[in-house]
Amino acid sequence: METNRENQQPEVKVDQYSSFDQFNWLDNTELIWYDKTDELFRHASFIRILRRRLYQHVEMFDDLEKCENYIRTSQHHRIFLITSLEEGQYIIPNIHDLSQLYSAYIYNATKTNQLWTEKYSKVYTMPYPDTLYHEN
Repeated sequence: METNRENQQPEVKVDQYSSFDQFNWLDNTELIWYDKTDELFRHASFIRILRRRLYQHVEMFDDLEKCENYIRTSQHHRIFLITSLEEGQYIIPNIHDLSQLYSAYIYNATKTNQLWTEKYSKVYTMPYPDTLYHEN
């Protein structure tokens, strides 16, 4: 601990990875789920787990334009997007370069149908949405 010479009080340095920063990081994080099919509703329990355990802010969209506009206007948030391979082909090219998009998770992806995702550094693929998180 260093001492401030003017008033001889110890100077406290806050670690950049303090628990306060971790909570602040979560407060500025949003999970966005975009899908036009019933897949969104089939994974409702998974969404509840995410909402309860990880994210306070979970938004679900079934309209491309509304989802894209929401992401564009969320400039002070860190966005995690979950979408299907089919829907991802339409939204990812339009939002990938936005600074608020932290990462996008594309489900229903196999090695043969995910080739288009390889050119996007923020995109990760998975076979099913619940592979992101399993409740113990």
